[in-house]
Amino acid sequence: LLLMVALVRLTDAEAWIVLVAAPPVLVLLQRVGQGVLAAHANAAYLPELAWRGAIAVAGVAMMAALVWLALHRAYPDFGGVSLESAVWHLVDQERARSEWAAALLQTAAAKDALRLWLAQQLMPQPGVSLVQGLGWLIVVAEEALFVWSYLLLNSGVLIRIGEGRDGDRSKT
Repeated sequence: LLLMVALVRLTDAEAWIVLVAAPPVLVLLQRVGQGVLAAHANAAYLPELAWRGAIAVAGVAMMAALVWLALHRAYPDFGGVSLESAVWHLVDQERARSEWAAALLQTAAAKDALRLWLAQQLMPQPGVSLVQGLGWLIVVAEEALFVWSYLLLNSGVLIRIGEGRDGDRSKT
């Protein structure tokens, strides 16, 4: 549910390029991993081992790309406004036909507004500090949760597609 809300709210074209490129890269990494590990792993464990390795490599690459995009993204300036104004500014932009969907989107917008407001109020601008490091650690953790759930969704679908194709091959 959180993944779907995050995908609906995602408006960054570069982030969508990363997401669209992930499934083919995941399949490519799995195939390469199977070839590399074939001589070193038991055949019964080879497909699972290759998928886990592919997910790990693709996940690290996706996280690096998404964190880099987050670092270079423009954010609204909440430096001189109250928390309430910041939250209402982002919540007011969310629209949906369903009341449940609207509530989910507005809750996600409120969370983003709180995070941005805190970052702009509490984090010092010049230099690197412990507070800035913790702020970026939260961004990395949020991106990791998003990437992990996205890759799990994709790998579940791609494994089933691969099983169907491999099953068809064994029948011929």
